[in-house]
Amino acid sequence: MGLFKSKKSSPTTAPKAAQEDGSSIPTNNTDGKQRKKKKFPSLLKKSKTQRNDKVASDSAAADKANKPVDDEQQQQQQQQQRDNHKETLEEDDDIGDIPRSISTPSRDGNSGEDLPPPTKDGSSYVGPVQGDEYDQDSIGSPCEAMLKSQRTATQIKNDARVRKLQGIMAAQQPPTIEYIAHYIAALSPVVSPDPSADLPSRALRCLFSLSEHSSHKQQRIEMVRGAYTSVLADIDEEEEKKEGSDDNNESSPSLVPALLSFLKRCPRDSSEQYLTLLVLNNLSIPTQNKRLIGLEFGGAKTLGRLLCEDPGCHLLVIIIVNLTFGDEKLNRDLLTMSGTSSQRVRDEDSRKEQSFLSCGGDVQLIDSLSYALLLASLTTEQLSTLGPIPLTSPEGIPHTPRKLLSLLFSLLERKLGIRYQRNGNTSPANEEDDLPPLSLGSDDCPFPETARWCLSALKNLTRPGKLSSSNLEAAENNSEEMGFLTNKDASAVAAHAILDAGIMPLLLRILKHKESETTESNGLGTNRGAYYSWQSNTAQDAALYTLMHMASVPQMRRVLREDYRGCVDVLVSILNYGKVIGERFKNAAISGGGEEGDEELGRTSLQCLKARMTLSYLILSSEDSSPSKYGSATTLGDHETFTFVDLLSHCLQGRAKEGSGAYSAATFSLKGVLHVIKCIMFEPRNRKLFASSSNGSRLNTLLLKAVARYSVLDKEITEATMDAEAVEHAVVSIYWMTLYGLDESVIGFSSPLGRGTFLPSSFGSQYIEAKSVLAKIFTAYVKKDGITPRSQHAANQVLFRVNYLRFDGSVADLAYPGKNLPSESDFDMDGNLISAIKFVSVEDMRTVCASPKEYIFERPISRSQKEGMGSKVFCSDEGTSGSNQFSSPLDAAENIAAEQPGVAIDTVAIANNIAYYADGLDVYYGYVWKWEDGKGDLIERIYTAAATEDQMLAPGERDDPTERSEPYSPPRKGLLGRIKLPTAGVDDNEPFSIFGFKCGAPCGNRGY
Repeated sequence: MGLFKSKKSSPTTAPKAAQEDGSSIPTNNTDGKQRKKKKFPSLLKKSKTQRNDKVASDSAAADKANKPVDDEQQQQQQQQQRDNHKETLEEDDDIGDIPRSISTPSRDGNSGEDLPPPTKDGSSYVGPVQGDEYDQDSIGSPCEAMLKSQRTATQIKNDARVRKLQGIMAAQQPPTIEYIAHYIAALSPVVSPDPSADLPSRALRCLFSLSEHSSHKQQRIEMVRGAYTSVLADIDEEEEKKEGSDDNNESSPSLVPALLSFLKRCPRDSSEQYLTLLVLNNLSIPTQNKRLIGLEFGGAKTLGRLLCEDPGCHLLVIIIVNLTFGDEKLNRDLLTMSGTSSQRVRDEDSRKEQSFLSCGGDVQLIDSLSYALLLASLTTEQLSTLGPIPLTSPEGIPHTPRKLLSLLFSLLERKLGIRYQRNGNTSPANEEDDLPPLSLGSDDCPFPETARWCLSALKNLTRPGKLSSSNLEAAENNSEEMGFLTNKDASAVAAHAILDAGIMPLLLRILKHKESETTESNGLGTNRGAYYSWQSNTAQDAALYTLMHMASVPQMRRVLREDYRGCVDVLVSILNYGKVIGERFKNAAISGGGEEGDEELGRTSLQCLKARMTLSYLILSSEDSSPSKYGSATTLGDHETFTFVDLLSHCLQGRAKEGSGAYSAATFSLKGVLHVIKCIMFEPRNRKLFASSSNGSRLNTLLLKAVARYSVLDKEITEATMDAEAVEHAVVSIYWMTLYGLDESVIGFSSPLGRGTFLPSSFGSQYIEAKSVLAKIFTAYVKKDGITPRSQHAANQVLFRVNYLRFDGSVADLAYPGKNLPSESDFDMDGNLISAIKFVSVEDMRTVCASPKEYIFERPISRSQKEGMGSKVFCSDEGTSGSNQFSSPLDAAENIAAEQPGVAIDTVAIANNIAYYADGLDVYYGYVWKWEDGKGDLIERIYTAAATEDQMLAPGERDDPTERSEPYSPPRKGLLGRIKLPTAGVDDNEPFSIFGFKCGAPCGNRGY
């Protein structure tokens, strides 16, 4: 007997099923974790090698004695040795740990068979393989009994676990969260190697019941964030103690990793796969769970990979949509995380080759969605022609989504003749139109739901944050790639990734299909009564949102405008149709007429609103876009003025729009809407259109309310929705609208820009004068830190013109008759604002400024720079250079003011002076000015504004010019006589001439 007594041996014969299943022999562990070593009973006193050595030595001794042994005797001797060996297996000694794979010299001691050949890498053969002629642990091997005993013990243990777990689940009425650890154990591959078995199905039904209802939000959070203790050790506690295990307190994996692991093992289209996805979908809804599921537990990566393998499973994409909704920081991390890609970005040698697509890192979410979307856009016939796409390399390594996307593009071009190019050209075979419309709802497309939800996920990923930058100049200070990685703006990274993925032409094809994919009946018979009436979350609706979000990224605008030639055309087509039905929408939405088809008209109006915002971003947000070449596309329809007033009122109140054309409070950010309004107001025709109706006064009031919140309220109240850049958009828009709200009774003539009301006469329950409110708000604004020279200039112009604006009517007049929203309170200043405004001091406010003259508005003028040495003012009349043309003296004055940032210049006074000297002979601001309308210098016939030069510049001190019946021209003086010496009212920052004088006669006393 040996030193240690062995435990009672297990049966040496395994069940029949186990004998037939060679795969159950534990030669290689599939999960990569080393199995625990088991001790097996044996009475062997010598090792197998020692016994073989003894047999060899006996044979050698016989040969040495020269004793002849015939064949029969030799066979008897070998049989006796085998019998002795069999007897030793029944003894009761313990030989210790048995290795996982056993190698024997041969199947039979004298069979004469050769040993198995080495593997390809030169290593020795390890472990038995079912059906292999070199099965070293086959029947007759000394390890057979031990291996069968090990398998039998494991099977018995798992059977006990299954029975215990089934009993627990059957007794639960209803399921409780206390048994989460049991459900996790039931999903494990150890307990449930077959994912279609009854036990995991029961566990999934229990989990679904716990997470099903929206009222279970806190329970959903606890299910994901809870830490659970393994119950397997409790179930087989006695067996674990026998083996000396210390794993009774071993932690189980969290629920989400267990679900993701189980999902990978589920058969495609099985009920288990469906239930698992439903549970994951429920758990992904709470905001507190999104980061854990998507990033920490690798859910986004796993779901993206599975989507590439099974693009027909749209539930995978719905979970991704949940994970990417509403959490900008999570989206940023999903798109930028990766140690390898970050390293490549830092590598100077490869920086130029690094694209935003590779910033997806290990997740590669945009690539997964793009791959599935491309496949979902194909018809059944095209998919059949395309054939299977290899998911792995020849070496068996799974392809990444990025690699699959590249393979798909190659197959599309080679087999279907469809070539997607970065510049937006798509060239289908035998198609004259490079971008034919694409209907994803037709019967020919087998995966319409996958396409729809992929587009919704792209919409979420490209959604700009509440305070995302809209400033092109600031963004272009950094390089195109590194700037976004530094700023980590999720919408910017996603937008570039979509371009790099090459699916932008596909989005435009989807938008060219103008009809809705559904055919539900409505007041017009079917929803096809109006084009572009796409319902919420349809493919076209999501595609247009995605395009709008991409256009809001400053660096995207030039690319979308110039490289994708179909982008502007698609948007213009939508807007042109909106103008056709604009009157119908105006009657239904504004007047509350109740026309049949209101719901459809509302949806069309919402799509037109998104198209207008997108087009405004692209061609009205910067000076390099040349909006004039797009003609009337930049001009609003009359009904759109109401649309933007309604939109801004909802955003300021942070509320959703209900009813026809509804949208949520998170759909549009306040900063984004203010930016779009500024882009729209860049077009003078749009300013005039607003001013021609009461919508101009409504818009001005809402814009002033936004500026007031930023200027007089505490930063903590407004910092979540507005920053300095957002308020600048509102300030500039108000500044542009001041010239369209002049009071004719004050300026003395009928303004060619219209006679709209700028603001109501008063605000608040105490009827505070609107002029005073406007002055105090902008006085407080110019004192704020961090405002740009552009916004400071705009605010100063509003203060210069405050005495010449028209204030008329009441706040109650701004509400729309018959409509609840926007309400009167939307346009009024609330109590907090009024109280804060009262404390603003206006003692140092500029109250004296130039009154605009009628000839400075719409008469084109040109300027030429004088040639010669020394001062530009004192040079010969011969020769001019650097000629520029302007639409009006006001436009020219704005150009002069832009050259002197930070200086408080009254552009109306400058414009008056430019017109005064526009005779082609005199010099003002270093330029010779001349009218360009072919009428020459008509100053003597139209000049009625002042009796003297001083009175022209100080309107508060002159007589009423309208009393004159005859046109008047001030006496012209010699050149030196026009130069006035500096006075106390002159700004110290005003430029000097070489003689030490200030600007010039008309600029000498501007009253500020």
